[in-house]
Amino acid sequence: MIRFQGLYYNGKNNQSEPIDIECRHQNLTFTVNGNSFHFPLDKVKIPTRVGSTPRFIELPDGAMIESQQHQEIDQILTQFQKKDQLAHVLESKWSLAVILAIIFVITLFYSVKDGIPALAKIASKEIPYSWMKSMSQETLTQLDKKIFKASKLDLQIKQKVQADFQTLQEQFSDLPLKLQFRDGGIIGANAFALPDGNIIITDQLVKIMDHHHQTLSILSHEIGHIYHKHSVRSLLQNSAIALIVFVFTGDIQTFSSLAVAAPTALINLKYSRDFEREADVWARTYLKSQNIPLTRFSEALTKLKESKPRRNKKIKIKDDDSYIELDFLSTHPDIDERIKEK
Repeated sequence: MIRFQGLYYNGKNNQSEPIDIECRHQNLTFTVNGNSFHFPLDKVKIPTRVGSTPRFIELPDGAMIESQQHQEIDQILTQFQKKDQLAHVLESKWSLAVILAIIFVITLFYSVKDGIPALAKIASKEIPYSWMKSMSQETLTQLDKKIFKASKLDLQIKQKVQADFQTLQEQFSDLPLKLQFRDGGIIGANAFALPDGNIIITDQLVKIMDHHHQTLSILSHEIGHIYHKHSVRSLLQNSAIALIVFVFTGDIQTFSSLAVAAPTALINLKYSRDFEREADVWARTYLKSQNIPLTRFSEALTKLKESKPRRNKKIKIKDDDSYIELDFLSTHPDIDERIKEK
């Protein structure tokens, strides 16, 4: 049996009566002005403790008991109702509260840092190819309108590059690969992959390579981006809310707004360092399998770096307020580190 004291409010006026309360056999028992009351504990609402503030125990008839005898009330909660006392622990032990807050922040950080990319990887496997194709076609249309011009490469040079690309198509026949030539215009030497399997390579990039294996290494790197769905995963990671809804509902309509903005987002896309490393590993693995020296890839990266003029990476398009940041050194960061890797 547990005894404690409190003030009784009948719920009809503000007057209070001091009372002695007993808790036994799963009942609260007390007497007020000669009247005895018995209330089952499962009908009584006992709040958790918050610091040293008084607790108001709500009775099923609308009355209330005020008490500051927290130790006895906590015993009731522990022995009978077994309610959580976390609120009191956090209130009375600030050091613990601070530690838990830090743990929460760290957990939230890693949920965003690692959880969102993991969800994006899962979701990218469920995105219909028709969606990726439509998005890619619109992206290329915008690029052709704003930046690119028709390729002016000599037909024989194109045929040689296409012959090398055909070996890649045969090697990775499960991917819908297609090569597109363009005059890069103001962006110069460049190559990039679209989600639907199209790889765009500029005349300027082909011209600065002095060995066909250098060009082949760049193309295999872009195929690595396609295989790992890096562009789609990047878009999903940047649209975390749509991503989470899609993963848990499977509703592709979630991406309706994302699909509209996707072409512009793809044009301004920057791959993460991890994505670049993954595509680099893909390229080097392919070169090894074909007994092609890995130095060809490093040579190609060096030539791309040297081909870029020292200028602001953002390019303003004539008669357009938007900025395009499509540059091999900006969409493919850490190029100096990557050149050194083996």
